[in-house]
This record gives sequence, C-alpha cells and structure tokens, in this order.
Amino acid sequence: MKNIIGLVALLFTFILNTSAETKTWTLLATDAENDVFDVNLLDGKALYYNYDGQTDSLHFRVEVFDSIKTTNFGFTIVFFIQDTSLNQSKYWCQNTSFTFNKFIISWMEDKDNGMIGMGDAKGYTDLMNTSNFDLITNLKDDNAVLSFLSDSNSYILSVARKDVLPVLTDSFKVIATVGSNMSCNDDIPGTDFGSATLQYPSSIRLLTKEENISIYPNPAKSNFTIQLSGIQQPCTDQEIVMTNMYGQEVYRKQLDLHSSNEKVEIALDENLSKGVYSLSFKPCQHNLPTKRVIVN
Repeated sequence: MKNIIGLVALLFTFILNTSAETKTWTLLATDAENDVFDVNLLDGKALYYNYDGQTDSLHFRVEVFDSIKTTNFGFTIVFFIQDTSLNQSKYWCQNTSFTFNKFIISWMEDKDNGMIGMGDAKGYTDLMNTSNFDLITNLKDDNAVLSFLSDSNSYILSVARKDVLPVLTDSFKVIATVGSNMSCNDDIPGTDFGSATLQYPSSIRLLTKEENISIYPNPAKSNFTIQLSGIQQPCTDQEIVMTNMYGQEVYRKQLDLHSSNEKVEIALDENLSKGVYSLSFKPCQHNLPTKRVIVN
C-alpha cells in the first residue's frame, strides 16, 4: 500500500482468550523491564510471530510485563521489507536506528471500539499531520483481527500475509512498540530488531502483481462477492470451501473458471455464527491463496 495508511474503524473482531493459545510461536525479540517513557503505560516484554500456511495469515504476539488492558491501549508492529516501491524512514520511538517502510497500528478505546490500520513511512507522517481518519482508505478486505491472552499477558494481531508482504517476498525485519492509544511507550527490542523468513507450503501459489482476489463486502452478513482478476491458469474443477476457526466445513461450491477474470456470488446460511472464516480455493493444480471472511 503505497503512500497511504489504511484503517479499519470500529469494524475489527476483538476476541477474549482465557485459555492457552494452541499456536506455535517463534520468538523474534525480547526487551528489558522498566525501560519505558511512562511507567503508567504498557511495558513490552517479548515479540513473537506465527505463520499459518493453511490460511496464509500472519499472527504477531506482543507480551507485556504488566497486566493486559482492555481500554486505552495500543501497539504497533513495524516492518522493513524488500520493496523498493515503498517509502522508507527512521523509526520514531526509542529504536531510532531501525529503518522501516511498513507498519500495522492498532489501538482500543474500550473492548468494543478501536481501530486497526496499515501504512508505509509516508502514510504515518500523513496520519500524524491530518488526524482525519475519514479521508483515509480502509485496510484491504478488512483482514485484521485483534485478540488477547489473559493468562500470558499478551496481545495478538492477526493479518493476511499478503497485506504485510509484497508478492513473492518471504522475509522481513520487525520491531514492536506498545503504549496507550497511539502513543509509543516502549519498543521490543529497544535496539536491534527481529528477523523472520516464512516457509510457504506447497499448497499456496503466490499471486503475481497482475493477479488479485478480492472479497466484498467484508465483513459480511450472509452474502458476499468474490472477484478474481488477472488469475493465470484458470481451471474448470475449482472449488470454494469455507471453514470455521475449528477447521469445520460450513460451505462448499463448485466453480468453472474459464477466464482470468471472474465474479462469484456467495450466499451463506443466515443462521451461520458470527466469526472469522477461512475461504480456500481448490483443487486446481496450483491452489490459490486462502482468504479470510468476517461474518457479523
């Protein structure tokens, strides 16, 4: 997303997790205690990530020394990725030696109201200068979920991999910052950064820059549209399979894709439970990336 920041206002899913998280987390960086600007705000402890190849999604876990807050808190995941089209800048908080070109920012006023957004270095400057979120484009497909683990003092931000990494990129450098609302208070780490390289499963075919899969509206109630644009190697035995967070199938539809540009209308059961669902495209020889759909 070049030269803009995208925000999802009051539309994200906030999930309370009181039991142990089943994901396998990889440690990216740790940070010392009490190296904060304001002792009354959050103090970062560690940053982890998990890549889910089944849904092609990235999950970032920010652990804090404090008890987690459900009001007036925020954290930001800050990246440097190999993309020459993005503006670059020095980071703005404690870790000023870190060069970044993309970030995801999240904060909450309370457990029902808040924002999640994504942008590049110039986008952050534009946001700070205008403070007018009505003029800012929404995060594509609303692929963002915020949750927390009360038993490990951790916040989790889940996003679609394609919204963070450009096409065919598998590695990135990253830091995190925690604070209250939009203010930064502590970086993880205070110096240096974490590095990760993703291992894509063979079932995922990364899209080229000319290809795109969009879903709208998303979030949806019972009906939504899938727009496939510029898809190479369309096939006549394509299926769409929709599963819930437990992997249980809730919808299946057979497709015949005869051209590179197709529009597919989906009608769900009106009694389908609210939540986040995975939308898989198979069984073509090269499966298309899995998408996420929010039903509200």
